[in-house]
Amino acid sequence: MQTGCECRPSIQHLSHVILDMLQFFDMDAPSLTPGSDVEFTERVQYMFHAPPLVGGNQDQYADGGGPALLPNQNRGPHYAARTAQGIGTENGEHRMGHLSCLQRTSRAADGTPIHIRMDGPGFDAMDVPGGAKVPELQFTIFVPSADFFRTLRTSQASLDLQDKVRRQPERRRPRALPHRDPTPELPRPPAPTPVLPAHRARLTAAA
Repeated sequence: MQTGCECRPSIQHLSHVILDMLQFFDMDAPSLTPGSDVEFTERVQYMFHAPPLVGGNQDQYADGGGPALLPNQNRGPHYAARTAQGIGTENGEHRMGHLSCLQRTSRAADGTPIHIRMDGPGFDAMDVPGGAKVPELQFTIFVPSADFFRTLRTSQASLDLQDKVRRQPERRRPRALPHRDPTPELPRPPAPTPVLPAHRARLTAAA
């Protein structure tokens, strides 16, 4: 009988994401001011948990707006449902963080992650129409099965929680990352470097 890692095969998912920096900062042109919805504390709540883990810098845009590394907190499988209803958020706002949603199904009962993921920045012309170099996110994840990865993707969107809250009287859909990003209009010039360096364009963490 075989023992060890050879008895526990996994599936590797490879992802190559082109980052539209103008869309990321809600800007129609590089010369315009970023929108308030993309301040550092807002992005932290979209990517991690709500309320924000840290307050960030006084200038919410310069030097990334705050620290590059944030604590990887496991809030449990029911946290997204709570914040979607505005429980524990600032001013009772309905929110769902990216990690809050993933953690509905990404960990074992004792809190151990069931997957292993790695992220890295990129700046190249791979798959870019016209061949322009743009900021990119290189991402890979090891999961025990294709079905588990499908479940993670479903949890990431958590459309069931959004619809549940929206059906309640006088409730709007919780603020969360869109479950499908529109195709960026490329090639497009990257945002000016004083706004945010390309290598810190995204806040990511292990779920």
